[in-house]
Formats: sequence, C-alpha cells, structure tokens
Amino acid sequence: MTADMGGMVRIWDTHGDDMYTKSELKVLNNRIHDIAWDHKSERLIAVGKGNSSYGSAFRIDGGSSGEVHSLSQDDVHANVTGHSPLNGYVTLNAVAISPNQPSRAVTVGDDSQMGFYLGPRYQWKSKQHKHTGFVSDVTFSPDGTRIVSVGEDRKINLFSGTDASHICTLGQQGHSGSILSVGWKASGESIVTSSADRTVKLWDVESQTVVKYHHLPSVQ
Repeated sequence: MTADMGGMVRIWDTHGDDMYTKSELKVLNNRIHDIAWDHKSERLIAVGKGNSSYGSAFRIDGGSSGEVHSLSQDDVHANVTGHSPLNGYVTLNAVAISPNQPSRAVTVGDDSQMGFYLGPRYQWKSKQHKHTGFVSDVTFSPDGTRIVSVGEDRKINLFSGTDASHICTLGQQGHSGSILSVGWKASGESIVTSSADRTVKLWDVESQTVVKYHHLPSVQ
C-alpha cells in the first residue's frame, strides 16, 4: 500500500512481476502522512492533514483493479477524531494498530497529543498529552502490551497497550535533537530511536538506558 499528497491510498498486488494497482481509494482531501494495516490485513487507518477530516479507518475489499473511488459510508468504520487543530488544521504524523486482539490503534500529531482508539471499528476512547511539541512517531510493541511515542521535545514516552495509561518517560542519555522515528526489536526488550542530532540509539526498555548508539556523518 502507498499514499500520496493528494489523499489517495493505493493497494498494490505483490504477486508476479506486474505489481499492478488493485484499488485506489480517495481517503482525504489533503496529504496523507501515514497508513497502517490491522493484524488481519482487512482494515486500514490513514492519517494526514485536514480540517474537518484528517484520518479514516476503513475496509479495503471495495474497488476493482485500477478503479478509483471515494470511500462510501459502508467502507468507513470511523473518522479519526479527538485531536486539536493548529492554525485551522489538524496534522497527524503517524498511526499504529496493535498486532493482536482486541484490536486497538493510536495516532499522534502536531497538537502534542496521542489518540487511543478501540477496534475493530476504531472508535475514539481517550487521549494522552505527555509531549510538549510535535509528536513524530508511535508504534506498538511486538506483543501489543506497550506503546512508545517520540517527538520534537526529545521525549520517549511508554504507555500501556491495553488502555494507553502512561508508564514512564525515557530521558537520560537522550537525544539532543528532535526524535524523528522509533521502532521495537522483535523480542520487545529494546527500542531504537533516530534523531535530528544524527544519532541512532538502541535502548533497553527495562533499565531505560542506551546500550548502543551510532553517530551518522553529516551530508556534504
């Protein structure tokens, strides 16, 4: 799947050499920043920038090969809600769906908040406000028990994957620049973060310490 600046999501066939477009869905009227599958590959959530609409949760079984169509009310499970506008727009930067059941989802954006949603229809449940700047990325642990978010404020926040309650904030040995992305090691024991300070750091979650880091050279 891919998404673009015009609010279009494309589902691609990955079998064979043709790699043709199976379906094209008009989801938003503005750019899409991130998309996520559910664990059954049956539903998607796409988020981006908008005023009245800035994200949707929907099924992907509609549309024939190469066909472009807008999402119908039958397709859409829920419009993403709960975030606050800045300068007239809500800008969401990332979305993640839990890898197991019961299905849950999280969204983060420029309003410094994290939205929490309950599946399978992904209705808004609650929000957390543990960042003080733009939130860049968010993801569930491989077993779905924890959530991690990172952002402009250089904070790494851990939450419960069950109810999104805040667990802790990792800070010592942190980055000196905005944190741009985060991912979990397959074991769920470590996370890796990348930052505008040109470093990539591997964190042990239990001890909340950096166990390894790489400093990337500047681009000439």
